[in-house]
Amino acid sequence: MRYFGFILGALLNLSGIVGLAAVYRDFSFQQFVIGMSLIVIGILTMMAAKIRYKGGLLSIIGVVLSFFGLIAISVEIDSIIGSTQKSVYAGLALGIILILTGIILLRLGHRRHLRLARQGHGNKS
Repeated sequence: MRYFGFILGALLNLSGIVGLAAVYRDFSFQQFVIGMSLIVIGILTMMAAKIRYKGGLLSIIGVVLSFFGLIAISVEIDSIIGSTQKSVYAGLALGIILILTGIILLRLGHRRHLRLARQGHGNKS
């Protein structure tokens, strides 16, 4: 499972770099946010694999929800930059709700990791 984390992290980093390369040809705030988010998630995935993080499914869902929340907000910012003057409140509200839910799940996953580490199932390097 540890090697899967390293491979997944490397693939996420590669996807983020490819996404950022596309931004340099034709700037889009949404593409920039997606590329940077993939790189950050890839680095965090590799770090979690290295320390054998035990956050479980709660942490994974928290990261995914936060990622989708950032995408929702970046879509709205892209529409403001592109001056397509539509109501952005629904997209911003959705993005904020997704990010807050993701943060709560990340916190719960971290509590799980700490509990397992105290019980002796923690880091074995």
